[in-house]
Amino acid sequence: MKRLYLTLMLIGVLSLSVSAQVAPTAFSAKAISTSQIDLVWTHNGVTVEKFVILRSTDNRSFSNLAEKEATARSHSDTKLQPGTKYYYRIQAEYKSKLSPTYASAEATTNSLPKPETPTGFEATTTSPIQIKLSWKSDKPTVLEYSKTANFSNVTRKSFEASSNTNTIDALDPATLYYFRLKKSYLESEILLESDWVTAQAKTQDASPDVPGGLSVSGKTTSTIGVRWNSVSGVEGYQIRQSDVQDFAKGVVSADLGADKITYTFDKLLSGHTYYIQIRAKNTINKTDYWSDWSGTVSATTDNTLPEAPANLKAVAKAPTQVEVTWDDQSTNETKFTISRSDQSSDGPWVGVGEVAANSKTFIDNGVLAGKTYYYQVCAVNSAGSACARFGKVATPLPVPENPGKLLVTLDGTNALLSWEDKTAYETGYEIERKDNNGAFSRIYTSGPFSGTGTFLDSKLINGSMYCYRVRAVNSAGNSGYSNEACITVLPKAPNAPTNVQLALISINQVDVSWTDGGGATAYEVQRAEGTGGFVELAKVNAPLTSYQDRTVKTGKTYAYRINASNNGGSTLSESKSIAIPAIPAAPTYTLTVLSSAQIRVDYLNNAGSNATFLELQYALDPNFTNGLSGQTLQVTGTTITISGLQANTRYYFRLRASNNGIPSTPLASDWVYLEATTLPVKPSLPIAPTNLKLTGTPDGRQIAVSWTDMSENETGFMIEYAGNAGFSNPTSISVSTNTTNYTITDLQSCQTYYVRIAAVKGADYSPWNTGQIELKPALPTKPISLTSTVVSSSQINLSWKYTTNTEDSFELEFASNSSYLNSTKRELLKTSRSEILVGLNSATTYWFRLKAKNCAGDQGWVSDSAKTTEPSVITLAAPTALTAMAVSGTQINVDWQDNATNETGYELQYSTEALFTTITQSYTLAAGVVRYSMIGLQPGITYYIRVRAVNGDAKSSWLTGSTTTLAVPLTPTNLTARLIAGNQVELTWDAKGYSEIQLTLIRIRQNDAGVEIERTESIETITGTDLKRYLDLAITPTTNRCCYLIRAKNAVGYSNWTNEVCVSLPVSQTGLPAPTNLQFETGSPVYNQLNLKWNDASSTETGFEVWQSIDGQVIWRRVAELAANTTTYSDRGLRSGLLYHYRVRAVQLNLTSPWSNTIASPAPLVNASSSLPVEWIIYPNPVTEALWFSRLPLEPITMQIRNQAGSIVIEKTMSDASSQSVDVRSLPAGMYFIQLETRSHQYSTRFVKQ
Repeated sequence: MKRLYLTLMLIGVLSLSVSAQVAPTAFSAKAISTSQIDLVWTHNGVTVEKFVILRSTDNRSFSNLAEKEATARSHSDTKLQPGTKYYYRIQAEYKSKLSPTYASAEATTNSLPKPETPTGFEATTTSPIQIKLSWKSDKPTVLEYSKTANFSNVTRKSFEASSNTNTIDALDPATLYYFRLKKSYLESEILLESDWVTAQAKTQDASPDVPGGLSVSGKTTSTIGVRWNSVSGVEGYQIRQSDVQDFAKGVVSADLGADKITYTFDKLLSGHTYYIQIRAKNTINKTDYWSDWSGTVSATTDNTLPEAPANLKAVAKAPTQVEVTWDDQSTNETKFTISRSDQSSDGPWVGVGEVAANSKTFIDNGVLAGKTYYYQVCAVNSAGSACARFGKVATPLPVPENPGKLLVTLDGTNALLSWEDKTAYETGYEIERKDNNGAFSRIYTSGPFSGTGTFLDSKLINGSMYCYRVRAVNSAGNSGYSNEACITVLPKAPNAPTNVQLALISINQVDVSWTDGGGATAYEVQRAEGTGGFVELAKVNAPLTSYQDRTVKTGKTYAYRINASNNGGSTLSESKSIAIPAIPAAPTYTLTVLSSAQIRVDYLNNAGSNATFLELQYALDPNFTNGLSGQTLQVTGTTITISGLQANTRYYFRLRASNNGIPSTPLASDWVYLEATTLPVKPSLPIAPTNLKLTGTPDGRQIAVSWTDMSENETGFMIEYAGNAGFSNPTSISVSTNTTNYTITDLQSCQTYYVRIAAVKGADYSPWNTGQIELKPALPTKPISLTSTVVSSSQINLSWKYTTNTEDSFELEFASNSSYLNSTKRELLKTSRSEILVGLNSATTYWFRLKAKNCAGDQGWVSDSAKTTEPSVITLAAPTALTAMAVSGTQINVDWQDNATNETGYELQYSTEALFTTITQSYTLAAGVVRYSMIGLQPGITYYIRVRAVNGDAKSSWLTGSTTTLAVPLTPTNLTARLIAGNQVELTWDAKGYSEIQLTLIRIRQNDAGVEIERTESIETITGTDLKRYLDLAITPTTNRCCYLIRAKNAVGYSNWTNEVCVSLPVSQTGLPAPTNLQFETGSPVYNQLNLKWNDASSTETGFEVWQSIDGQVIWRRVAELAANTTTYSDRGLRSGLLYHYRVRAVQLNLTSPWSNTIASPAPLVNASSSLPVEWIIYPNPVTEALWFSRLPLEPITMQIRNQAGSIVIEKTMSDASSQSVDVRSLPAGMYFIQLETRSHQYSTRFVKQ
């Protein structure tokens, strides 16, 4: 045995002698310039052949920089980037072995100075379209200019250092331009740019001066001449005249040469006033620029006597209204006068009005019904008048007055109508009826009545509502309708609802829906919990056939059924059940360290089908912020190995079960935490591959990876790639030994990928060699054979061909002009080979263009055009019977009657404005749809809704309605509490608009000094829509004071809580004897457990209550309710070392005895002696570094180490190994206690840390 030991020692000495023993020291880095850093170090020169220097820019990924001879003590690193921080490491190497440690240093290269800005930057306007710029600069410059001060939509130019002026032309006249200039040039392959300098200038106005001196030079009955002063340098004039002063209509204009200063307007009307203006014109770059219009001059042509009107007619339009019409034969009248006679066509005449020139009609509202009149109309101007006359016209009788006070009474299936006759002119009455929600139609026409009209309708049907109206008629027309009067015949009991459906929306919500069986006016939603009976949950008015139950709880099973009702009775539906999932139970798992880079996780899903996946995370710190990674585990799996970890590193793990079966409310268990440390790297690691080369393929979806194999002992290679430099959630690929290339496929084009490779020997990895590449595919080819097919006046179908597979998508653009102004664009899938365009304008030519593209770009458009056909004439019947019902604070259900047979769909709009000035939302619905649910609305808002039928360009008239969404209830008021018996309190309050009340009950017990010593709170829910009273009967005799708060709830939400109200109560004296001699049981103390016993002093108790406290004064909590005659209790799960106080009292129904005596004791830390099985071994004891556990069973064991205060200082799960160790070096010296817990037993012992 001794010989073996000496041999091992000798091997260890020989092994150590071939490695460099000492790393360099005093290693420092100093920036010398913008591109150089000098490195220096010291070394004793023993067992070193050379020095290896590595460099990094992120202090994580290092690459070889240089190898220096053993005598070197410095190195200059050149060709660096300015202003960049570099990290360095140095190690000594001897006989191909590096020193076990390295020295590190860092330095930042000097930054290049920022260039000075250009000087003397000025902008000078030289013409309406030009601005001249000047500046001084010794370096190349970049210029940007824009019409906006924030330089959006800029034009950019670059200039050499020799350029110091530039004229910007083709600008817009009278426009302010903003300019900015900066130096921009490369120096040592670095782009240097100065700050911007700015200037601005406005181009000159291109408009000429306004012509002056416009005046009238002469006039006749048909001409007006004018003159004006010439404007120097203009290219012409435009003159205009109109017979209205604002030139809004009737404008006649003429373009004149620059040499003109006079003009005559001819072919004018005599006696008319005309208004005249003139303006001047300049033309720049084929664009006309006009001056403002001059001031207005006016003139009136000379007049002649007007012609008399012709074809004079008078027609009675109403009993008290006559319309007079004529033909205007004159062109120069200034007005028409109208006269009337009630005697003959020769007068005498009485003037009844006048109208403006060119009028052809006059309404006389001053006549009486049933009389004869004669009319005369005269054309008038300044030269005189000319008149025409018309024979007699008779006014008709008046339309009869509206009937009033329509009444209807029901006698069996007969309806008796009566109404008030208010007119003496009727020839009869029309009686109209509508059935239910239908339209009115005439059912009878009677003769005249005097005083009161009557009618008997004997054609009624059970379960229907009938409404009536009447109107009077004569030869003059019909009166308006009377008031509507309605009756309802009681219906038959409704049919049972069918198709009851339950939908689990979240763990707090079940949506219930059903199909109306017919005849129901309301529904009662009933629910049963578990095996309990059905109770009313809510009432729903027809036609609504759904309800949202937001009171369900996790882990419960509910049954639902619907009770349909009307005035004739009610009928129950079948019942349906649904189970609400519970939060999944937490999983259990263990960690097994396999190597320096791998840890195996063995796990067990304890939630069964209640978990859909397990979520595993691991990191380098217990807060899970450093190096966080993770994986999703299958619930049916049992083990997974985590690879690529850092050697000799502690990792922190957490695992939980999740259930995403309800996307809106995912469920998850608590995290379960463990930790483990990877093994140190073995000295025989394979050498890392070198010369890593990454090459992208033309399709942009593959990477060709190649490398140089530097190792002779690898068993293979591991390639990992990811979309991030930290390699979070990488994809790993194992490659066989001696391989030097591999192709990664199925990648995303135009993405940057990070790739690393390491040589693998068993479970050991060489250092990673890392690279990155951005994949860019070739540009896609153009589509071919783009074809447009006209389908209708509003639809064109497009199709094309595509033979390559380099595109990611297609872009389609179309417009009604070849310049594609105001165009529409669509992004199409790469598999698309056709597209249907609908909603187009009829008889319109559309231009189309299409291109294939991918993330690298495109190669241009292919085009086509087509013209839609003329529209066909379509008549659509408008919908009727619109109803809008608010079912919640965010939803309104809209129903209507479909009267069209040829619609292709419906258009529905809603707004918060009655005139629909602003449309809040618009929907396009399919043909035949008669219901829509508007969701996402605001509570308590009135919404106006309209709907119409559509077929292409054809649309029916709108059908309009409105309703208001529900709002949260108001806070209840006037909450009062009144003591009505020794232990009964009556609550009353006022509230509106709620479906249930939530009540918070507070019970307070005081000592003899009136100090509060016990407080309990609970919340109860009271359902109903008209509750304003509650009786509290569950008050114990020892309660001194009760306080209450309430709030209201409806389908939208909760109101605020009311203020608290309280009432004081007398304490009952029960005479029930208190337990005596409360004490702790003796014997060996049990870890985290105290045992109590007492004497039962009563023979009538129904049970006992055990109360516990930490402070023994104010805060007590009930820990047990025990059966009658019980005299012992064991309180488990205590915290070791804490002081616990106990007291007991007897209970008789709702009465309690006085308290027993109070006792106190700390919970024991551990059993008095070791309880370990004899075959288990824990050593050494005392311990300084590692505590070993040997001969443990092969099953999961939870280990806790506690200090003498009972706090857990180390916790670990051990499994699948009979021998394991725990590092206790971090613990202070002293006594500690160990608890070991298997699936069925708990053991404990103690040890001493030195």
